[in-house]
This record gives sequence, C-alpha cells and structure tokens, in this order.
Amino acid sequence: ANIRSAPRVSALVVGHMTKGQIVTGRRQGSWLELDSKLGPGGVNHSEGWMAIHLVFKRGLVQFLRRRTTTYVQIRRGNCKESGIFPIITYMVCSKAAAALGYRDEELRVQNDNLPRPEGCHVEVYGNGSIVISMATNPNNQGRGAMTSSSGDESIEPLCSKKSYPDPPTGFMTSATVRKRVQQVDFALAKSKAAC
Repeated sequence: ANIRSAPRVSALVVGHMTKGQIVTGRRQGSWLELDSKLGPGGVNHSEGWMAIHLVFKRGLVQFLRRRTTTYVQIRRGNCKESGIFPIITYMVCSKAAAALGYRDEELRVQNDNLPRPEGCHVEVYGNGSIVISMATNPNNQGRGAMTSSSGDESIEPLCSKKSYPDPPTGFMTSATVRKRVQQVDFALAKSKAAC
C-alpha cells in the first residue's frame, strides 16, 4: 500500500508498505496519519498517510486492518513461557512502552553481543533511571527477564498478548515474482488493447 504526503489519492507517494507490515498512527476518516517517530540511526519511519479503505466503482477496497492487543511487562521468565509473545519491531516496542506508562524514555536499539531479553524490554537501574531497549541480536531469542546479583537492577521484557507477523525481509520468493510479472503482463496487454 502506498504512503502519501496528504490524505488524498492524488497526493504524492512518499513510500510504500508491504503486506503484513505493522503501522501505527491516528485515524482521520478513511485515512491513517502514520506516526513519525525517529527510528534507529535517526531515520524517520513511516511518515505520511495511508488509506484505510477507499470506495471505487468496483466497490470498497480495504488496505489496512485494525489490530488491538494488550501489552504486558514481565518480571520473570520470557514471553513464551508466560503464554504471550515477544515484541520484535521498533514501532510496536515504542507503542507498547507508551501504553505501559513509559512515555518520555528514549528507545534504544541494541545489536551487540551482550545477553538481553528477546526484543523489546525495560532496563530499570538502581539509581531510578529507566531505559526502553530493543535487542536485535538473534542470540537473544528466547531469553527472558534478568536481575542483577544485588537485586537492585533488572531487565524485563515487554510482551504482547497477540503475536505479530515476522518483519518483511525485502526478498520475494520466485512464486511471488512470477505472480507479479503475470500481473504486469496482464496490465500491459489490457492497456495495449485500449489504444
């Protein structure tokens, strides 16, 4: 689905989201104004507008599906052991932290080799400081809450009561490529016939 610079079909296309990607924002009529939070490396993610649904001559076309869930901060174990799901995408981590009351904390992406809970988590330090972090190293998969030996510092996963699809890799299977080529060939044949 296209991301547009304004809530109009005629507005400039400023980006594209593939099927299954998670977006967050505020609904205004049949459009969603996407959140434009700075992501890793200072990159502005998902800025613009997306149509939720539009009405064409052929009928209603749905582009986005509303999804609601509950977020939980766990103090022991991992998300899976608690019967819930790890949060592994940046925008969802930010929303989960805000929903749990962490509104002003910066979200840090950690891709080092240190052991941390899988995905989105809260680091609570003995001095009272709090850091929201996203562990991206695959070696942390399945890791859960951690507590310092003194017990005054902890790292606690933020989890979702609903699962999320895996983030898109950017690669298409050969079957997807074939299908898209067939769609383009059909569209070209149809446009030639109209000439």
